[in-house]
Amino acid sequence: MLRGVGSRTNSGGDGANGWVSSDSERRQWEGELRRRLVGRRITRARYVEIDYEGKPEPMWRGAGFDSLDFGIELDLDDGTTWAFIWNQRGHNEALLVYPGQLFSSPLRSDAHTAVYDVTDHWNAAGPMAVTTVTPVWMRHRFGPAFNRAGEQVASSGESEMCLLTLVLTSEDGREAVITLGAREADGSYGYRHDNIVVFFSIIEARNARVLLPGDPDAIP
Repeated sequence: MLRGVGSRTNSGGDGANGWVSSDSERRQWEGELRRRLVGRRITRARYVEIDYEGKPEPMWRGAGFDSLDFGIELDLDDGTTWAFIWNQRGHNEALLVYPGQLFSSPLRSDAHTAVYDVTDHWNAAGPMAVTTVTPVWMRHRFGPAFNRAGEQVASSGESEMCLLTLVLTSEDGREAVITLGAREADGSYGYRHDNIVVFFSIIEARNARVLLPGDPDAIP
């Protein structure tokens, strides 16, 4: 394990927020993800967590899936690094995926991160060569809101189209389902906008009620 202060930068680019406002933007970003990731081999994998004082380590390990409070870095055989992290602004809650290293904006300036090399873990459980990339999008719906007197104080609405899940598969059938969520106190999966979860089985992810392709809330 390596330790350091979160001081990384985002390379930016289209889809850099994790959400889009139109179908054309969504299709453009999906095409870019497939163009950049399909056919690539994952050479190194790292999990990054916030390094709280006195926190047991590593916190991401658990039965059924991996849960981490910051993000993931995957090195590819073309020399690029891809980052996976949560992002939230207003009613938009999304999985942010971009070429580059993890950045530190969700952290306090004095926060530290713990970095775990999980390449052997991914070699044993996940896809090391990517043949299929499947993004899953949804709109978060909210409101209306009422005060204690029963008066409406906020109208209903919905977020932009948010990337919630990304499924990576390999030719041999191995899978990695990267999504928003966290491990609950009882060990089960629960949705959370400020945490990242990795399943290495789409069946287990479906049983946990992760948003997946074809689900009613997923944008087709």
